[in-house]
Amino acid sequence: MRVALVLAAIVNVGLLVALFVISNFVFGHGPEGMRGDPWAVAGLSAMFALTLGASFLGYFFYRRGRNGSAVLIAWLPTLVALGALVIPPPY
Repeated sequence: MRVALVLAAIVNVGLLVALFVISNFVFGHGPEGMRGDPWAVAGLSAMFALTLGASFLGYFFYRRGRNGSAVLIAWLPTLVALGALVIPPPY
């Protein structure tokens, strides 16, 4: 179980890096960096927090003895991201 949690943390960090790179395309570089739509900024900030928090929450559940829930919570951001890739864009 611990190996699955460590792998989930590594994948979540990679997902955070990908979100950071995508944010540069969405909000631009330089002084206009966070001058995007407020809802988009809030959504991206929530994705950052939830992706980072999932690893910590998974480890917390692991320490409490709930191994199945811990692995599911830790891998949830990756599963959601993979599911988002399957959905076609609205345009």
